Amino acid sequence: MILETVFNLIKKVLLFIINLLPTTNINLPDGFVEWFRDTLSFVGYFVPVGDIFLMLGIWFAITNFNIIWKIITRIWDALPFT
Repeated sequence: MILETVFNLIKKVLLFIINLLPTTNINLPDGFVEWFRDTLSFVGYFVPVGDIFLMLGIWFAITNFNIIWKIITRIWDALPFT
């Protein structure tokens, strides 16, 4: 219950900061989605797309593990009686 309150406060602060950022409109060139789909299907002939997403997921998890671990240890050290 205490952790939930702490996490909710952190979430509210982060959402407030994100809402302060200006909005941007990103316009993709015509045919970009079709080009990307065709590129993925071409690569899928050589390496299955599911394996590509698996490799990207593993890469993402490895690169972000250190950051997530540091956040967890900071929160754990900030808790009283631990």
